[in-house]
Amino acid sequence: QQEVHNPSDLLDLMNRAQQSRKVGETKMNKQSSRSHCIFTISVTAKKRLPDGSVLETRGKLHMVDLAGSENAKSANMDSSTASRNDHAETKLQLARDRER
Repeated sequence: QQEVHNPSDLLDLMNRAQQSRKVGETKMNKQSSRSHCIFTISVTAKKRLPDGSVLETRGKLHMVDLAGSENAKSANMDSSTASRNDHAETKLQLARDRER
């Protein structure tokens, strides 16, 4: 988790994450992503009202870029790649469950 304060900070963070991603070639896709990327952007805005109280609003945006989801058989994945893909899917499902 990293706090950002402006759009430039956010873009820098997203670029760093993109550079860390792994890609691999499959029969279906020469640049198939081998890693998931999940960004959750939480925004809090505060506004002072005429009566002196503070109105706070919050929002949350989840952006998910899943690793290549090619069918292992039709993509000619080797068994270790298919196994890593299955493991990543399991971790993603656990993250979804935690968020609920």
